[in-house]
Amino acid sequence: MNRLFLVLLAVSCAATLAAGELKIVKATYGSGDKVNDVTEALQKHMGGLAGIFLTIRPSNKEFGPDPAPRQAKSLTIVYTDGGAEKEVVIPERQQGIVVANAEPAQEFKVLRAFFGNGKEWNEVTPQIMQALDNGTPLTVRVATLGPDPAPRKKKELWVIYTQDNKIHFIRIPEFGEFSVESFKQEHK
Repeated sequence: MNRLFLVLLAVSCAATLAAGELKIVKATYGSGDKVNDVTEALQKHMGGLAGIFLTIRPSNKEFGPDPAPRQAKSLTIVYTDGGAEKEVVIPERQQGIVVANAEPAQEFKVLRAFFGNGKEWNEVTPQIMQALDNGTPLTVRVATLGPDPAPRKKKELWVIYTQDNKIHFIRIPEFGEFSVESFKQEHK
């Protein structure tokens, strides 16, 4: 591992974001002018922590009936983040994430990290930052990221970061390994 890269990574990861207030204003699903208002359905089908972050993989299953058969669709979410109105578009069948108080930046920076399942999560940013600062791999499990946010459910780690003026995320399943290499693998 390039020592300079590790030093730069540790320095750039030194600050994390404070929790913002994310509120859904409106959500539509479809293509062009053929869309359904799915604001209520989004509340039911999204994962994440209320007010902090949400995850969703839009499809006809969650947001049907199909408003635009045989056309590529997307989910458009209008939300407020700390009072400012923002919008994100997530293509059909692609995992998307919306994070409060997260602004894209050119340089690499870890924003937040969460461990859990569905709507049951713990923020684990300090543990992830420590693993990056130490340059040591971390096994994704309750013993290293506890307490258990979702007993008897399979969990995963989500690390949300910015790079190249975009918000990115990596997902690592429970018992997988997180390390600085996780970011490199994501950008291959």
